[in-house]
Amino acid sequence: MAKDIDPEVGKVLKSYGYDRSAVWDCHGTWVVYHHILERIAANAGITFQSPHVCCSDIGNVAICVHGEMGTGDNSKIEWSIGEASPKNNKNAYPWAMAEKRAKDRVILKLIGLHGLVYSEQEADEFKDERPDKVKGNVTAAKKALQDFINEVHACDDEDTLDAYINDNKTKALIKRFYEVIPELANGDGSYEMCGIDGMIGRRRKLIKDNKL
Repeated sequence: MAKDIDPEVGKVLKSYGYDRSAVWDCHGTWVVYHHILERIAANAGITFQSPHVCCSDIGNVAICVHGEMGTGDNSKIEWSIGEASPKNNKNAYPWAMAEKRAKDRVILKLIGLHGLVYSEQEADEFKDERPDKVKGNVTAAKKALQDFINEVHACDDEDTLDAYINDNKTKALIKRFYEVIPELANGDGSYEMCGIDGMIGRRRKLIKDNKL
């Protein structure tokens, strides 16, 4: 039987349009999906200042990030540090991981969930323990994602690209990618793995620059 969600966590998630499916119980710790935090940040109007590099060594990165939510007297500012090293990160892109961790921590502070919920980016074991219902659909979703990429790459003008991206079936497909394989849908900030938005943006730029 699924563990009942913490009432405070449930209240905050509901205020941003999400329910228990946005988090899972990882051995007594509530964990939230990274892509959910990104959407909450966008909906809440959270903005980030340029990050400050605290530490940069071979494979060891620490980034300080400041974020702000609201304006004027209702403005709220928080900061946090994201770290990535061989000891706490299996990802080949420590800079991108450090940024994600820092931003996720700031978002959780700004929306009042810091200490109650952790981002899935905090530890590799969190992502390894994601719900089985998500893991079970990964293979099919990855295949569908490759088909989607092929369709985007087949678009040789902006009208065709826009028609495909804005089709309701395509929108539903993209939503599924973010739910089932968020690490691929979001990308990691590198050129090779720029995520869905980055891939579409690159295709659009090639079309505009007549470099196809």
